[in-house]
Amino acid sequence: MRLGVLVSGRGSNLEAVLDARDHGRLGAVDPVLVVCNRPAARALQVAEEHDVPHRVLERRQFGDPGARDAAIGQAFREAGCDLVLLAGYDQILGPSYFASYSGPTINIHPSLLPRHGGSGMMGLAVHRSVLAAGDAESGVSIHLVTPDVDGGPLLAQAPVQVRSGDDAEALARRVLAMEHRLLVDTLANLAAGGLSDLASASMTDRSVTIDLE
Repeated sequence: MRLGVLVSGRGSNLEAVLDARDHGRLGAVDPVLVVCNRPAARALQVAEEHDVPHRVLERRQFGDPGARDAAIGQAFREAGCDLVLLAGYDQILGPSYFASYSGPTINIHPSLLPRHGGSGMMGLAVHRSVLAAGDAESGVSIHLVTPDVDGGPLLAQAPVQVRSGDDAEALARRVLAMEHRLLVDTLANLAAGGLSDLASASMTDRSVTIDLE
């Protein structure tokens, strides 16, 4: 399974994936391209250290966001990616991305969707929203990416308990640890045969169940 990864920041989920690959825990997953929209992002260093080809595609290189999104999709298509992972990408992909790259794209989100998802819900804003709502638990969701922000079919979820005295930073640390685990397990499952289920579900409203060990 040829994997493309789209990143913006520190690349901790990318690092978890590449470490798992290096330790033989990802079977047939082959990360072939990392694309980043920020030239100073640590994620590029992570890709370099793990010998994964990487590219920077900044907004300012293009006439408009649509042209940038099309270029991102084209890069993954030309790399022959079977699957693209959004691992901390901080922009919303527009229709030109989906027109340019027709394979499945998945995202990892730090809450139990559909709660605390949608426009503006990224980073610490998600965890602040969870705490403000008084939720007893948060968690991690992995879902197919569609033009409906955070609204694509769910592939996997895992809960994380909200503890008394949590602030957004403390909750974020525990959720991030679960992100790493769930992401590696989900990618291994997809590479072992689950990827075929995504082709027919990429642009539908139905859920896709990924069984995790």
